[in-house]
Amino acid sequence: MKRIMKRDGKIVGFNPNKIRNAIEQAMLSSGEGNHIYAKKVTPTVVEQLNKEFRDEVPHIEDVQDAVEVSLMKLSLFKTAKSYILYRDQQRRIREKKKRPN
Repeated sequence: MKRIMKRDGKIVGFNPNKIRNAIEQAMLSSGEGNHIYAKKVTPTVVEQLNKEFRDEVPHIEDVQDAVEVSLMKLSLFKTAKSYILYRDQQRRIREKKKRPN
């Protein structure tokens, strides 16, 4: 996988380090891991994405969904919960910015 689609529809280069950073932040928040473990988990997510989106460009939401699924498959439930809560918080912020005052 070489590209992903951002929320605005723009297609950009895929950067697995962004996945690693997000997983690391969720692990630190949950107390369930660290940067070394996040680095080991990231290939699981990338492998899942490569299987699902072999000939397609995934949307950022697809990538985030794959992170959640991978964390749960690895029994990192606290980290998955932290990641899900962060995603929801960011969604609310985006929605609030879109609303007229």
